[in-house]
Amino acid sequence: MASITWFDLQLSLDFADAGQKYDGGAWFNRKTGELWTCGDGIWGPQEPAEDLNQSPDFVPAPNSHDLRLGVPLAMDFAYARLPDQVEEIRALFHRKGGWRNFRTLIARQNVEQEWFTWQDAATEKALREWAAEEGFEVI
Repeated sequence: MASITWFDLQLSLDFADAGQKYDGGAWFNRKTGELWTCGDGIWGPQEPAEDLNQSPDFVPAPNSHDLRLGVPLAMDFAYARLPDQVEEIRALFHRKGGWRNFRTLIARQNVEQEWFTWQDAATEKALREWAAEEGFEVI
């Protein structure tokens, strides 16, 4: 079982999320646990000799959507902490500026810090579960 650091796992999520917009992503070497990243066509630690998406030695890091850390997580939070506003929150995400409006609403309800704690805990749980499912030990 290859080991990956918690720092690399968090970093991979940032690259995976940005990858859709900035032509990049993140991959872990299944054998060594080494993190490979690409952003705006710039590779780290170096440009690979092969297409990492086609190599059985590499697994792409998940993005927030893969881990259900976007709107589904916000709705879970709404059901748990703001049950009287679930429909209002659901409607926010069906309009432009949904996340901005969600942040405004949780600030107005004075649950902003609770949201950040909820989001951090869910992100850590999802990343650790993904790593375990892919056969990595997080150190």
